[in-house]
Amino acid sequence: MVKQLRETTHSYPGGDVTEEEWNDILEKIEWSMTQILDEDWEDQYTIVPPEIDWDNDEVNEDGLRPIKWKVRGEFDWDGMNKHQEKIQEGCELLGKWFTHLWD
Repeated sequence: MVKQLRETTHSYPGGDVTEEEWNDILEKIEWSMTQILDEDWEDQYTIVPPEIDWDNDEVNEDGLRPIKWKVRGEFDWDGMNKHQEKIQEGCELLGKWFTHLWD
């Protein structure tokens, strides 16, 4: 819906928002909604995928098998956090401008 509005809009809210700023707002909202719908977006921040050692037979004092890693894995936490912040920005803009999503 936001993509279609952005592509076919004939107006913008006005006031303190210019047409260029409105298009930027719509683009950020659209991008965030697209990211939320992509269940695998976090995968791009995996540097080395972790691997569990399923052959581990060790049992702790509680009778549980603790997870042992064959490969610890590496993850770009900073990159993912920045990505999440950008998603959050679009969500906040959606909340702020929801009543203005008309054409």
